[in-house]
Amino acid sequence: MDIGALRQVVPETLVHAWTFVSARSGLAGSTLIINEIDAVVECENGHTRVLRGVPDVTCHRCEAPTRVIAGNEFRVVSIDVKT
Repeated sequence: MDIGALRQVVPETLVHAWTFVSARSGLAGSTLIINEIDAVVECENGHTRVLRGVPDVTCHRCEAPTRVIAGNEFRVVSIDVKT
């Protein structure tokens, strides 16, 4: 799974919960792999940066407003099934 930093999901907790959800199903013993996506913003001038700590939503290079271009992801990327 891809999970963005702006999602209110704690990846370690999701992996732990997966063991309980899948325990009594055909998925028992399966592994949930999470790819954590950094929150990235871009300003109107094309400058991008990764958000760290307390979000500052202005461009550090030109002080223009920014928009989020990565970090909102919450998607299943692939499922591998072995029989």
